[in-house]
Amino acid sequence: YQRRVHGGRLCLVNYGPNAGKLCVVVDIVDQSRALIDGCGEGARLNRQTYPFRQLSLTKIVIKISRGARQRTIQKVMAADKVMDAYNATSWAKKAARTKLRASMGDFDRFKLMVLKKRVNRKIATEVSKLKKKA
Repeated sequence: YQRRVHGGRLCLVNYGPNAGKLCVVVDIVDQSRALIDGCGEGARLNRQTYPFRQLSLTKIVIKISRGARQRTIQKVMAADKVMDAYNATSWAKKAARTKLRASMGDFDRFKLMVLKKRVNRKIATEVSKLKKKA
């Protein structure tokens, strides 16, 4: 198992009012809680304790000391290009896709449906051609 909880682990809040925000584990409080500090573009999260069951651990780890200050965390994240690494993950891509779908209007959803129909029709015709050849 590669995702152990320790200082510097990048996490995603998966429950509550802060769901979807990124944070970094700064320190471990006890067996069920961690001290976290928010990070990421736009979505700030104040330093607070958070239960592990409300955090999803990513594979990304930054090298910080125990109880590191907020500025130190930001500098290390900028130097290591952590946000670029996170944005390349499937979790970030899925969140962006979900956010885009949620912001779509009725006409945008209709245009998407028409495009999907067009693509599926082309796929179906190619498959039927291949079946006839075989």
